[in-house]
Amino acid sequence: MISAPNFPERITPQRGQESIYQFTLGSMSNNMYQPSNLVCTVKSVINSIPKSDHNVISQLNAENKCSLYRMLSNITINAPEGDLESIMEVYGIVEPKDDNRLSVVFNGGSLIPASSVTNNHKLKQLWK
Repeated sequence: MISAPNFPERITPQRGQESIYQFTLGSMSNNMYQPSNLVCTVKSVINSIPKSDHNVISQLNAENKCSLYRMLSNITINAPEGDLESIMEVYGIVEPKDDNRLSVVFNGGSLIPASSVTNNHKLKQLWK
């Protein structure tokens, strides 16, 4: 990962595993999904937002506009019965906060099973 996910309440890694980022499903999703205490291992995070340089922020400020924000997290939900590869997608609106920063307001999302789950009958049953 280029930069580590900055979700609150990261589970402290064991020594030698500092590059593994784990959170509960609740902390990653603002308690949108249950059971919220399942541990999730983050494999990758992709943010799709405007390039946050001064020119883009100034242009958004001048035009009094906002832009869409999308974050895709490729995660493994570590369920007691088996690991569930999944994709968490979060949507939001980006708008200028000041001349140097953008603000994101989250307004929805989804949690979907990866093909390794949907193609496996046993794992697909766990997903329900």
